[in-house]
Amino acid sequence: MNKVPFVETSVSRDIFKTIDLARQLGKNAAIVGRPGVGKTHALRIYADQHFCDLQTATAITGNSLRDFFRELGERMDIHITGSIADMQRQMFAYDLTGRILIIDEAQNLKLQAFRELLHLHDFTGLCIVFCGNEQVLKRVNTDKGAFAQISRRVPLRTDLNSILDEDCDRLAAALGVEGMDAFKLLRAIGRVHHTDGVVSVSRIASNFSNVGKTIKATDIRRACELLPHYRSALR
Repeated sequence: MNKVPFVETSVSRDIFKTIDLARQLGKNAAIVGRPGVGKTHALRIYADQHFCDLQTATAITGNSLRDFFRELGERMDIHITGSIADMQRQMFAYDLTGRILIIDEAQNLKLQAFRELLHLHDFTGLCIVFCGNEQVLKRVNTDKGAFAQISRRVPLRTDLNSILDEDCDRLAAALGVEGMDAFKLLRAIGRVHHTDGVVSVSRIASNFSNVGKTIKATDIRRACELLPHYRSALR
């Protein structure tokens, strides 16, 4: 499968701006978005371009703080061993001011992991950007209960709920789509299924276009016939 080209969208601009601001101010941030808007792809591009540490919190590592810290140490070229407390003390000895840690799928982190990661910020100057779905927002957007302390220590928030029509057009052009009818169809898909929908349908549609030819509206409709959940967006 061909690699998806990076296309600057309103989502990627907001993500880049938030991380840049976190770095500039030395503050922690939360980036929250619906599935499919293009968060993960934009985060990877940012991390590659700015030499940041990007770590994904899986269902396993998110619930095993020791495994998460061990992976974090390896990613940051910091050798740490022992218990969770030992690993923390070893990391506290480093000055990480100016460095950014981006955590994708942060909704998989348990409460203790949020707290201990924020201790890293307090002791080392490491700025942390928590990225994920609306569950992350619930944890960093409350002044009550167990998450109140977390909320105060993650002052920068960005909420990404959709992509714009112009984003759909940029993606479509980069993927080889041609014609206003085709662009309108992908706009309709993008309003419901966001970036993932535009990319998925365009990829399938490319199989129906002649080799080396652009993707037309008829190709997009044929692709959607195979995928009822996308077809419904065209009604």
